[in-house]
Amino acid sequence: MNAIVNFIKNPSSIMAIAGLLLIILVLVLGPIFGISFVVQIAIMIFIFMVVTILILYKKMKDAQKANQIEESIGSQADDQM
Repeated sequence: MNAIVNFIKNPSSIMAIAGLLLIILVLVLGPIFGISFVVQIAIMIFIFMVVTILILYKKMKDAQKANQIEESIGSQADDQM
């Protein structure tokens, strides 16, 4: 149960789930609005690429913040010596 809760709390997994829901909506609503299958595939690829870029951007920013914290701790330790 904790694994499911931790998975849902992770912002990257929430973005991935939202992307999958958007892709499913394109598949379901595409024929209703008369969108051809090729255009549906293009929309799905676009959604996939945007979600992937957002997840990678968030991971990059998190790594930068972690690096800044590590450098700050290291400089504080050097100052105390």
